[in-house]
Amino acid sequence: MSHRALAFLFILWLPLLSRSVIGAEATDGEITRITIIAERRPQADTDIAHSTDRIDSDTLRDTAHSHAQQILNRMAGVHFHRNDGMEYLPAIRSPVLSGPGACGSFLLMEDGIPLRPAGFCNVNELFESHHEQASGIELLRGPTTAFYGGNALHGALNIAAPAAINSGNQSRVLFSEHDYGQWLINTSNENTGVALTLAHEGAVREDAGYDQQKLSARSRHQWLDAEVISALTLTHLQQETAGYLVGDRAYKDKNRLRDNPNPEAFRNAEAARLWQHYQWQNGLRISPYFRYSQMRFLQHFLPGQPFEENGHYSFGLQAQQVLWQDEQHEWFVGADVESASMYLREWQDSPTIGSPFLQATIPVGRHYDYEVQMDTLALFTQYQWQISEPWLLTAGLRAEQNRYDYDNQMIAGRVDENGNVCGFGGCRFNRPVDRHDRFTQLAPKLGLIYRFDEQHAFSATWGEGFRPPQTTELYRLQREQEVAELDSERLRGGDLSLFGQIKLPTASLDYRLSAYHYDKANAILRDTQFFNVADGETQHQGIELSMTLRIKESWRVQLACDWSRHRYRNNPQLSDQDIVGNRIDSASARTAFIAIGHQSEPFGAQALSLRYDSGYYLDPENERRYPGHTVIDWRWRYPLFDKVDLLLQVLNLADRRYAERADYSAFDGQRYFPGQPRRIYFGASWSF
Repeated sequence: MSHRALAFLFILWLPLLSRSVIGAEATDGEITRITIIAERRPQADTDIAHSTDRIDSDTLRDTAHSHAQQILNRMAGVHFHRNDGMEYLPAIRSPVLSGPGACGSFLLMEDGIPLRPAGFCNVNELFESHHEQASGIELLRGPTTAFYGGNALHGALNIAAPAAINSGNQSRVLFSEHDYGQWLINTSNENTGVALTLAHEGAVREDAGYDQQKLSARSRHQWLDAEVISALTLTHLQQETAGYLVGDRAYKDKNRLRDNPNPEAFRNAEAARLWQHYQWQNGLRISPYFRYSQMRFLQHFLPGQPFEENGHYSFGLQAQQVLWQDEQHEWFVGADVESASMYLREWQDSPTIGSPFLQATIPVGRHYDYEVQMDTLALFTQYQWQISEPWLLTAGLRAEQNRYDYDNQMIAGRVDENGNVCGFGGCRFNRPVDRHDRFTQLAPKLGLIYRFDEQHAFSATWGEGFRPPQTTELYRLQREQEVAELDSERLRGGDLSLFGQIKLPTASLDYRLSAYHYDKANAILRDTQFFNVADGETQHQGIELSMTLRIKESWRVQLACDWSRHRYRNNPQLSDQDIVGNRIDSASARTAFIAIGHQSEPFGAQALSLRYDSGYYLDPENERRYPGHTVIDWRWRYPLFDKVDLLLQVLNLADRRYAERADYSAFDGQRYFPGQPRRIYFGASWSF
């Protein structure tokens, strides 16, 4: 770690060193300030024009999820595919995206701090967050507000306040077959909080499983005239990974559910994040942060099964200031600054197995070895005007520049690590010469809210989102491509929402109905010549409905469903066929989540939930299709003693044979990550 990084860490935690002197000055009041995702500050729904959603701490507690997909797919418009172990593929108002830049379409944060630098995301990066012990999970759908830039294209997720302050002392254990065990503990007082999560699983499939540890700590105190929240999250994962089941509807074969065609596959990862939020009474907010990650895994899904190692350290600063605030007007300005040092290495230990072409073009040894220095500067402003009692107008603008300084550590071109030319015209891997790249984006935002009364409102938004190319898209080239001439992806469009709460004498109904339309330009993809190009054009439309019905204190019914259509608008050599107008592969037309919960004195709390997926195409030609599935889960929490609850879960209650992820590969054909068979979990939770 460099001297400047160590110096930054020291400055970041300087206020904590004097906590024993100034800690007594901490103010009373609201203990945990949950940062609402739209503007990095607490807000009511009726003040946010954009479509938002939230999973509260009670739902997180009752679900007792082990994988992020289990909790995120409870929100309309969100459809994550679960792969093996802790891995997944994301979708928010989009198809399920895969490939080197898939993660770049979504901004994932913990306490408002992005998990990764804008040009160095990882499609599985949510396992670097402490979502198991979050105080809430917040969602912002579509191109986000001016407070966020690169990667906030289709949507943003925020893992709010793990290790929440003044949240009491709790612990939970959960067990299941295949050596599954999860232990959570958190302890807190009025100024500090600590949360620890340990998990182990032997896994249903052979030679698979994981060990995972996560630690979060949080402190609240006063420094000078500012309220300061200081936080730390550490994560570590050791995973033995199971590969795809190959073959038409292989997931239906009960005898193959334990099969693992890639027993040698693994993924080891660790990450650390350290951040602070300084809040002054005059509206100034400053958030410095430091991040580190390192990951090593076997690319079992590629010919030759090469290893990859990547890592980074980065530090940055978020700042925003209220310049003008009265009963009718509010004007924010802000800046985000970030610097990241990143690296990636790929190498292969054993000769490639396969056709003569693959053996000749995929050599043993190093394939890629490069470093990238990335610097980001963003300036933004947002203005709110209360035009009249029911009308609220929001306008924002964000300007952002991302600069990459790429340094190749190997011989450039289509040769092996020693400079030898491969057969069949050259090696599969093409390493660019050292270069500099710069991407500048300007994104306007506009929102309008009309409040019918205190309980009901209508909103309309229009805006643009963008994401700069990922470093892997720019510098991890193949075949004859020597330079990737890419531009930032852009998404333009808007949504309409009707939302509010209906109150009855013995019940209440929270609802949100939204419709959206977006057009994407410069979509980055790999064409039929294996070139990375930014020529794709797609269209994204949908309707979403979210409702939560509460009847007295006994019944709770939740519904989250969406109807969507994601289509290709052109064919930038993605296929030899005409695909214009086709549905994008891995894009379900309909998804739904329904949960019915009941709580009573003698029987405790029970919940029956249903997840529905209408199915999706596996290829751009729309020739192969996964038919979809319906899965039912049941959960029960029984108060055994004062402050002690028993837990029982039955997942996949009907023991359906389904696929968590279906895919098509030119090398393997149809392939699947199978859903787990019926599985029983039991455990206990207690307060102390």
